[in-house]
Amino acid sequence: MFSQAAKLLDIVKNKQSTSKTKVIAVASGKGGVGKSTIVANLGYSLMKLNKKIALVDADFGLANLHLHFDLRPQNFISDYINSQKSISEIKIKLENGLDIYPGKSGIEALEQTSIFVFIQMLEELKAKNIYDFILIDCGAGMDDNLQEILKNVDSLIGVTLRDPSALTDIYAFMKLSSRFLDQINLIYNQTQSLEQAIAITGQLDKLVQQNVVNKNFVLNILGIISENKSVANSARLKKLVVKEFAISTTAKEFNKISQAIIRGK
Repeated sequence: MFSQAAKLLDIVKNKQSTSKTKVIAVASGKGGVGKSTIVANLGYSLMKLNKKIALVDADFGLANLHLHFDLRPQNFISDYINSQKSISEIKIKLENGLDIYPGKSGIEALEQTSIFVFIQMLEELKAKNIYDFILIDCGAGMDDNLQEILKNVDSLIGVTLRDPSALTDIYAFMKLSSRFLDQINLIYNQTQSLEQAIAITGQLDKLVQQNVVNKNFVLNILGIISENKSVANSARLKKLVVKEFAISTTAKEFNKISQAIIRGK
């Protein structure tokens, strides 16, 4: 696989400038903030806006993105990393324009992960030039794997809640991401109003500007997902809120965020 990955580097160098695919990491400072739920619903929402989407589960050892689609995969990203399956064999076609590359849970999957080969898998997907966006569901926290991913993406979405512990973690995460990127696009989950998000972001921005080395680093508010029973109900049913409750406030919020992603704002 390492020789295969080395060959892919040449392919990527030749095709990178012409690829339409944008790679977006979705990450958080801590677990339990709804990151995977947001990735799954954003993927579907973007697909409904006529974009071709790949969902990639990079939460090594704790992968659960496929559960949001009620899937039981037989092949995983770890099989690709271990040279047991090709990239086409691990792909699951969810709908026309929406594919998922599932991760595997368990300590064995975590121990067998090679971030180098995973990055080459991303580059192979990008070089194929068939997707508009690749959304990466990253593991919570700030380990070495995440840092390598941040070096190889076009943009970053940070997911947080309003509670103090989540904000403390997202602040630490911002400091880390500023080493590799010039901006972070924030989604505030379980937040009642945009005004709340603006106020919190203003406080975070003051801290970031005082404490990050990259003085060009910018905080953007990509959107909010308000507290809504439809989210809990859809998660319990292993369904997507944007599909099962398409006219809900939450579905409309996901749609707004998807439109902002398409516009690049």
